[in-house]
Amino acid sequence: MVGVGPKQPPSRKGSMHELPQNLLEHIKKFEEVFTVDAAELKKVVKHFVSELEKGMPEPRVRRFRFKELTTT
Repeated sequence: MVGVGPKQPPSRKGSMHELPQNLLEHIKKFEEVFTVDAAELKKVVKHFVSELEKGMPEPRVRRFRFKELTTT
């Protein structure tokens, strides 16, 4: 009988062994396009931090007079 007995364990998670060769070539091209070296990544982070600082002005504190806080 076919299919009787223990099932074959699945291949290791993340394995690209079963992928068609042309698909694997496309994946490698995408990896090359989207890979960023450390120096470029540091420039991106530095620019991101500077943009955050521009968008975060000093908080304004509203000063209340005692008269405004009391209810009569």
